This record gives sequence, structure tokens and C-alpha cells, in this order.
Amino acid sequence: MVKGRISAAEQQFGYKLDETLELFQGEVTLAFLGFTGERNEKGEPIPDLLIAVQPRDKADAFMDKWNRIVDLLDAQTQKTLEINKRIVAGADVITLSHPQAPFKITYALADGVFLASLGNGRVESVLAAREAAKNARPAAANDAKTLAEAPSFKRALERAGESADILVYANLDEIRKDPDAKFGPKTEREKQEWEALGLNSLKAVSYAAGVKDQGLREVFFLEAPAAERKGLVALIEGPNLTGDVLAQAPRHAVVALALQAEPAKLIDRLIELGALTNP
Repeated sequence: MVKGRISAAEQQFGYKLDETLELFQGEVTLAFLGFTGERNEKGEPIPDLLIAVQPRDKADAFMDKWNRIVDLLDAQTQKTLEINKRIVAGADVITLSHPQAPFKITYALADGVFLASLGNGRVESVLAAREAAKNARPAAANDAKTLAEAPSFKRALERAGESADILVYANLDEIRKDPDAKFGPKTEREKQEWEALGLNSLKAVSYAAGVKDQGLREVFFLEAPAAERKGLVALIEGPNLTGDVLAQAPRHAVVALALQAEPAKLIDRLIELGALTNP
């Protein structure tokens, strides 16, 4: 059944699936940037997404197939698809829109990277930032235009390591600023719980995983400035685990566990949480 559907899709679009997959030579990035400000027919906010793929040396073949899809969409809408083209930072930026669609698609190819977005001006701002970064000095944290300039993301990338195959980065500071995201405690009880857990001190969260010669490696990183850490988040402070004592366990041990913890701090946090459920 699956092969039949793939075959039908290949006939409809006019190219083979395996040939298309070969065009993806590098990284694939999907970024959720908030909401576009537009609403669908149900009144729900439309996500502001940015997608980036790296066809690299196969960029011409990639764009040929992409343009074929655009032509097909234009034909299916009886030539009512609106196509706007302009040049930004030396790249052709194209926006597709339709009178009956609540969103627009903007895309461009620059330096072997294909960018596509649903939000107005997103692709243009990325291209402008890339162009400015080529000869500009490093930006201050508050003036960062891209994640590459943000100290929080730099630390997440550093901890992910060179062997990472996937990296997920959640910018909690920016999520809190978007009212449509509805992120954070809603009731007085939830506010107390978030405070006890220390969730308000989190600036960002990232997850990275990679499979290399050393096996599977996963990294879960919480970005919380030391001076602002509260609740359970404060327990991440302290010396790292050395494993010296665990190493003395019998060689034939089936399962062995070691924890680095400060009992006094742990008890204080548990008392705080207990007070919330039973004042």
C-alpha cells in the first residue's frame, strides 16, 4: 500500500522519491518562531515556521524540483497563485500567496542553503543578518540577530559536542514574550509550584543526541544563570560526579548507580514542595 502511494505521488509530481532524497546533502533545520499574527478559519493562530535545508552542490537540481512543485500548485489553482520576486542580500526571495490562503510562503536559496518561512519578513531578516555577520563585529547579547550570536545558544551548542546528530533548542525567554504561546503558570497554585521547582529561572532548554563510534550520547542542558537558580533547579549546582566509589563495585555487578547530591539542599527543596501540597 505504501509503495503504491509513493508510486502515485511520483507519477503526479514527475520525479522519483530516492532521487529527491539525494538532494538533501547536509543539515535540516526547523525553527518555530512564534506566530505569524494571522488566524485560520477556526480563529487559531498560525505558527511562524522557518525551514532550512542544505542541498549544497545539488542546489540547482533541488531548485528545479521545487520550481516544478510551484508550477504544479499554480496549475491546480488555475493560475491564481500570486508570485512576488525581489532581491535581498544578493539572493532571489520569492513569496507565494493565494487569496483564499491565510498564510504566505517565502523562500530563497543562498550559499547552498534553502530557506522557507510562513512569517512575513523572516527569510529576508535571516539573509540580511547573514550578510551583516560576514564583516561585522560580534554582537552583544541583547543585540543578537541570529542564534549564532546568542550566548545561550552558543553554550547549548558547545555542550552538544561535535558528535551531535540532532539538536533541539527551546528559547524559553522568547516563548514567554509571545501571548499566543500561553506559556507559564496560569493560577496562583501553579505560580507557587513553578517558583518551588525553579522553572522561572530557566532561560533555555536544549537536547542533543548523536550516534558515533563511542555509541549513543545524549545531552540535556538547562540554561539557568547561577545567581537566579531556585527550587529544584538549584540542585544542579555543586561538584561533578567522579564515579570513583562506583568504580569499586564488584566486576560482575548487574546494575550500578551513583549520584552526586547534597542531602541538606535536597531536603530543603522537598520541604518546600511538600508545603505546597500540605501547607
